[in-house]
Amino acid sequence: MPQDALAMLKDGNERFAVGAPTAGKVHQSMRADLNNMGQAPHTALVGCADSRVPLETVFDALPGDLFVLRNATPAHMPRAACLAAWSSAPDGHALDLLLQGLRSVAETA
Repeated sequence: MPQDALAMLKDGNERFAVGAPTAGKVHQSMRADLNNMGQAPHTALVGCADSRVPLETVFDALPGDLFVLRNATPAHMPRAACLAAWSSAPDGHALDLLLQGLRSVAETA
């Protein structure tokens, strides 16, 4: 459900903000499980390509939790491009988000 996915993102961001992430390292058994399960992320994100803001880290997410597409200026992506990006996300995800930074290097270049 979208509200559950949003709650997970908010909780993860709070953990990141206070310096108490729980995602940790990925172990071999987790990689094997992910390979066998296929993709089943709860959220598809289109966000900024800024190397200082890795979305998986900012939301304290484990591999497989998020389907992330990064673009230098997501706010300027045509609506059709956003829809195409989201349609490439695995079926069954609960939430779609388009994130924009306050000041993009690409926008000021």
